[in-house]
Amino acid sequence: MRVVSVGAPTVKTVLSEPSGNHVAPSAAASDWTGPERDAVLRSLALPAAARIRDVLDADPRRQEICGEVQAGPNQPFRRFVYLKAAKLGALADGGSEFERTYSQLCGQSAPTN
Repeated sequence: MRVVSVGAPTVKTVLSEPSGNHVAPSAAASDWTGPERDAVLRSLALPAAARIRDVLDADPRRQEICGEVQAGPNQPFRRFVYLKAAKLGALADGGSEFERTYSQLCGQSAPTN
């Protein structure tokens, strides 16, 4: 499990395409745009252009945000947990520690393929 603090350096990625050829992906309309989006991406040391989806944060009293994030267009989505009070994020690394943490905080286990 990779845990990154808010003070971690951030990277900005600028994507450009020739004018007139840009077609927004249909999945982008379902990307999460919640108020903590920037804080989540900073805590995971991901660029502002990263996509976030499948966010579990329906109850405002919850102190964690769980979901999936995609760092770049050709990269897979990976699960994450963000702890609001601590401003810390953890990104899935395939280890059992993350699986256990995700299950405890988010109330569900990883999908099996």
